[in-house]
Amino acid sequence: MNAEARIQTRDGLISALKPGLLPKAKPTLLRDVLRMKRARGDADADQFKTLARLEFASRLDATIEGAAWALRQWIAKAEKLGWSDVQQARAEAMLADLDRVLAGDLTGWAIVKTEAA
Repeated sequence: MNAEARIQTRDGLISALKPGLLPKAKPTLLRDVLRMKRARGDADADQFKTLARLEFASRLDATIEGAAWALRQWIAKAEKLGWSDVQQARAEAMLADLDRVLAGDLTGWAIVKTEAA
């Protein structure tokens, strides 16, 4: 196979696979949820970002599943932790966002930015 045929085969394979693979990818990190919230125009996107940075050691690189688990634990112990009503409400709002994503609501998740050539 000559070099031109290899390039055509490689480009054809990439073009064929890219549209089929990318839409199947799902959000896994808090940064993905933040991107979705911004794409939807959610008013609390900055609050979500701030809470992720304050509460999680890995910040926006925390996994959605791990963050949801931690938030459930913290909300259950909010009184013992000395959380204010505002802190608890913010955590509950964040958990609601994460639960929606985990349940399959991918509104705002547009990862395919360009068409395959």
